Amino acid sequence: MDSPADNPPPDPIVAAGGDASRASARQRLGELRNRFSALRQTVEGYAQAPAIRGWKTIDNLNLFSTLPVLGITVDIQTLTKNLDSLGTELLRRTAITDNDAGSIAADLALPSGDDDKLAAALEQVEQQAAGLAPLADKYRGIATALANADRDLRNGVHLDNLIALARSRGDSPARFDLCIKIHRALSGSGGANGPTLSTLENACSSLGAALGEIPFPETLPKAAVAVIHQAIESVRAALARNRDELLHYRTQTADIIHFCQETAKKLEPLRRAPTGTLLADLIKEADRFTPAFLSLDRYDDLLNHLQTSASLLRYVKVFLDACRKVLPVEISRMLGSDRDLNPEAIAAGEARNFFNGLNGIFRMVRLLGSSLVGHRMITEAELTDILRRALQDCDLYDKSKTSGGYQAIITTLIAPYRRPFPHDELFKVINRTVGRFNFAMDKKISLIPIPLPGEGGVKTDSMAFGKLIGRIESRASALEG
Repeated sequence: MDSPADNPPPDPIVAAGGDASRASARQRLGELRNRFSALRQTVEGYAQAPAIRGWKTIDNLNLFSTLPVLGITVDIQTLTKNLDSLGTELLRRTAITDNDAGSIAADLALPSGDDDKLAAALEQVEQQAAGLAPLADKYRGIATALANADRDLRNGVHLDNLIALARSRGDSPARFDLCIKIHRALSGSGGANGPTLSTLENACSSLGAALGEIPFPETLPKAAVAVIHQAIESVRAALARNRDELLHYRTQTADIIHFCQETAKKLEPLRRAPTGTLLADLIKEADRFTPAFLSLDRYDDLLNHLQTSASLLRYVKVFLDACRKVLPVEISRMLGSDRDLNPEAIAAGEARNFFNGLNGIFRMVRLLGSSLVGHRMITEAELTDILRRALQDCDLYDKSKTSGGYQAIITTLIAPYRRPFPHDELFKVINRTVGRFNFAMDKKISLIPIPLPGEGGVKTDSMAFGKLIGRIESRASALEG
């Protein structure tokens, strides 16, 4: 139902003008008296409107002290008092003016009279009527303020205001403030100043999925891809620890959050209750709500953990962008310009060394002798090609842990050559070359600078890739501390 403030009646007090003849005077008097009637109806309508009358029915004056906490800043008691006194005065003056208009109407009904005197009297009544307009405007202003306060009170019956009311009635505001922050972080309700549990859970899930979908150019050596995959696994492990920690808080606080949600549902019927009942029941609900709500302070470490989690996820986002955009470009650049990582140069150099010096001469003699009896001989060009392929295909760079797979790749490349010579010596030189290459690859990748986003996404600083991984792992360890 619309309040009187929403649909105010037309202003009945507007000065009438026109001819002073008896016919015109009768018309003017009729209009005035209609307006006086409308004004009385307006005053009575506002006085009886539920949105205004409800304030007058509050018999417990202590209830008014709760209104500022609920967002009602106007002085309701003063407004209702002024509305009553102003309405009484407005009705009194309207009655007097209407009586005067009635006397003039009676005189006009006579067959004869002093028209000049009647015109003067009519003009005086019209002036009195015009003088009621400021009072009527003031009355409407007060009534509108009371109706708006009723609307705001009912719209403000929600959990946040209940918590504010409970805080105002308690003796530990600092404890309430902590629990409010914890509740907002857990529930994701408005007003949270930091990260919320749900936003971090969603970010953790989306980043974890994205880490499994990173494409790499086929031209990258598998050793480089293996280094990055090893880093990805470390980051995914950190994300798993982060996810477990978030789930811990979600599980531990589920009962309290459910209690808060059920309390919020119980508040909805109060919006339709009489004003006094609404305020009294809201206070009772706040007092009932307080003990359970304050138990949230058991999770006072949550806010710091969420900040740490948010920091971890920001670094994971940087890591993800680095794997997608920075590393492929930088690694390709290093493969072409860094002599320690250029497969062509490394393969050619190692093959040349294999056949140079006294040992190289001795190998050539043995290879020639072996070839005379039908065994396959290897040339420098062939060894260069084998080394180049090994540097491209050996993706298991940690040979101490994965020697089977590592050696299988090399063994396949040199399978056509006789054992023990030159097979075993070829294995040694390839194994040594790949090991050095992979070590250099791991080290160089760890030193690649990764841009860090600043305010507004502007790149303001950078961090080495290896240090970035360490930062993510340290954040994950801090969550468990």
